[in-house]
Amino acid sequence: MSGAQIRSIDVVTYAPYMLYFTGRTLWVCDYSGKYLCEHDIKTGTLIRRWGALAYAPTGVTSDGRTLWVCDYANKYLRQYDLATGTLIRSLGALAYAPYGIAFDGRSLWVTDYTNKYLRQHDIKTGTLIRSLGALAVGTFDLAFDGRALWTLDFTNKYARLYDIKTGTLIRSVSVPVSAPRGLTFDGRTLWVASGDTTYIYQYSI
Repeated sequence: MSGAQIRSIDVVTYAPYMLYFTGRTLWVCDYSGKYLCEHDIKTGTLIRRWGALAYAPTGVTSDGRTLWVCDYANKYLRQYDLATGTLIRSLGALAYAPYGIAFDGRSLWVTDYTNKYLRQHDIKTGTLIRSLGALAVGTFDLAFDGRALWTLDFTNKYARLYDIKTGTLIRSVSVPVSAPRGLTFDGRTLWVASGDTTYIYQYSI
């Protein structure tokens, strides 16, 4: 199934990586600049920017009060105060390099791109609860839709929806941007970041 492109927003100054939708705004990882950027979802206007971090951020999500960020190079999950950007704690070192991240209301789901798994972790302790896979391809980013997980297949340019209990593939949606790096879900549509441009695209599903 091919998703229909609805519109795009231009973040102007950097190539966007992983995404998270807050309900009103988009958090975006500026991997090259080592920043976390919050943008208005209607206009793309930059609202605020945190950094420069000591590492290049890949995945970003929120538990409603704090931001969780993947530190791919050092194999950590970093938790930040949403209001101030202050680092609260770090979970790790993980046995794999985390790429994308999503919160399902109780636990954190993290993409193990290299080994082609989705890893579920306890949000309080960081303990690995279970692993879903091995997937046919490595996934860059992921988003929770309330019941299932959307994942981003960078290689084939698809968003793939998986059952959170069994790991069964439910459906696939084509997202034909040039270099799909980031993915999030706004309750009705998917947003996909094109990592070799300055654009983020909205797709119907």
